[in-house]
Amino acid sequence: MARSVGSVVLTDLAPVSDLLNAPSRKLTWLTIIKASVAVAVAWEIASTLPGDDAPLFAPIVALMTVQTSLYGTFAQGFQTVAGNIIGVALATVLVNVVGRTGVALFVATFVGLALSKRLPIGSGARGQVTFSMILVIALGPTSGYGTSRLIDCAIGGAVGILLALLVPERAQVEPVHTAIESWTGGLRVSLREIAAGLADAGGGQIPAGTQHPFVDRTLTRLRTSDENLTSAVAAAYESIHFNPRARRQRARVQQLADVLPWFRRLSLQTEAVALGVDALYDRSYHQPRLDRHELSRLLSAAAELVPDGSAELARTSGENLRVSLTRTLGAATEHQAVVGVLDSVSLIGRLDHLVVELTDPEVVPLVMGGDL
Repeated sequence: MARSVGSVVLTDLAPVSDLLNAPSRKLTWLTIIKASVAVAVAWEIASTLPGDDAPLFAPIVALMTVQTSLYGTFAQGFQTVAGNIIGVALATVLVNVVGRTGVALFVATFVGLALSKRLPIGSGARGQVTFSMILVIALGPTSGYGTSRLIDCAIGGAVGILLALLVPERAQVEPVHTAIESWTGGLRVSLREIAAGLADAGGGQIPAGTQHPFVDRTLTRLRTSDENLTSAVAAAYESIHFNPRARRQRARVQQLADVLPWFRRLSLQTEAVALGVDALYDRSYHQPRLDRHELSRLLSAAAELVPDGSAELARTSGENLRVSLTRTLGAATEHQAVVGVLDSVSLIGRLDHLVVELTDPEVVPLVMGGDL
């Protein structure tokens, strides 16, 4: 069943490969402690098995199994165990047939990489197939690394999963707040940079094929903010699955996720304004109808309207700014043919839409001060 998180449609459990390979996953101190305990416990348990004097796979699998979220632990644990069991089983057969030779290592590496490439699991678990094959062959069956290593893998995975169940971690909500603060700050800075670029009338003409410096900075800043918030929302959504400590956080996570499409609309309008100003001003082939200093003032005023969720919306300020936008547009289009002022109409229209998105309580998400 599909589930919507902001404008991102997720399944009830996010794709495992995306989960395991996500660069945003960060270790917490609790995760570090749990991983350390899991490694030690897995070793002690596996060491008690008859004839198992060096149960290396048990602590390795335990280490890889423990993740920040319960869902991540389940996914990583099952896949890591599966990857190691596949590798150990294949290598045990290979070393008994070919022996411990360079040819055996070549075949093990080739087969391990080729097979893992086709397995529908995360890259970390896929790598365990090849790693376990090489380790079994390098150490050889005489060192005890034969079929009994399958039990070691199961012990490591079970210990990691059990520990995660006994000590679940908090929902990862704070990174979402941090990403939201970064995005609101990026919007303010971007609008102010565009305004500053307009206020600086002494820069001379910009040749065709060259952009104002604020364009690339605005596009990069806002698109990076989009990626960071999307990743943080996905991590928060993942962290509440199977987590008894996160039952009260589910509604909060959904509210935070609702901020994502709103921010994307704000970014789209801001990027469009940046590109419009870049195309019209300081170009020898354009004569904009809008006074650059007046437009700069309006953009600076819009930057002050970006809410941060800690105060009431500046609704009155937004209404006053919209009145100023209407007056500015009227002055720019007075006695002018429609075709000649389309550029001005477009810029004012986008800025007006931006002001509405920033100040209308029916549009602004609840966590940012809206009343939805």
